[in-house]
Amino acid sequence: MLVLSDPCYKPELSADERAEHQRRGQIELAMLPVNRFPSLVECAVPMTASEDPDFHYSFGIDLFIAGVKAVAPPA
Repeated sequence: MLVLSDPCYKPELSADERAEHQRRGQIELAMLPVNRFPSLVECAVPMTASEDPDFHYSFGIDLFIAGVKAVAPPA
């Protein structure tokens, strides 16, 4: 999601359509299998928030790096 889309940039949609797009994105992430994607399920709302695009990217990058560190073998 971080690389493939920007939840804040949907100029072709009305405000109501953007809100519905955001709601559907939240539901899509929240319905992932929690045993496989616990962080994405927990972060469904912030990952789809459209109020602050800079926060969206910095949060996504931090989340990705934390995931890589969590599965990386000890150095």
